[in-house]
Amino acid sequence: MVNRLSVNVLLKSVIAIMGAAVMTTLLLSAWGSWSRLQIANQIAAAADSSKYLFTTLHNLRTDRGMTNRELLADRQTVNGRLAPLRTAQISALKSALVALEAVDFPDRQAVLSELSQATRKLAAGPPARMTIRCQAGLEWNPCGASKSPASIPPIRT
Repeated sequence: MVNRLSVNVLLKSVIAIMGAAVMTTLLLSAWGSWSRLQIANQIAAAADSSKYLFTTLHNLRTDRGMTNRELLADRQTVNGRLAPLRTAQISALKSALVALEAVDFPDRQAVLSELSQATRKLAAGPPARMTIRCQAGLEWNPCGASKSPASIPPIRT
């Protein structure tokens, strides 16, 4: 059978087999490179979103400390450094929401909707009417209290 094959046919078949082997090797290499690129993009998206989340957490921690200090202080005005801090916190949260949409993780839609709702609630600020109840049952309404004696509730002891 080998006697019937010419050199031309043998050379063409060897070249075709070698070409197929090279193409298979290149295909496997490209597939591996594509999967590594996808993993690198996922890592970059996770790092990008974590950058915004850490900025938010830093601002939230500073905001919590400053708010507590301002509430305990006996002043009528709020510190001027608090507003820019809250603005930076909200913008970092909104950027984190956008960045988290590109990251794939379990229960992504539920987490994103919950975080979006919390961000909107935080951006809206405190409610217009805020009632603070202490342990003794007294009420203090700093946002809507009028100065008339009839509007002051009796002190219960």
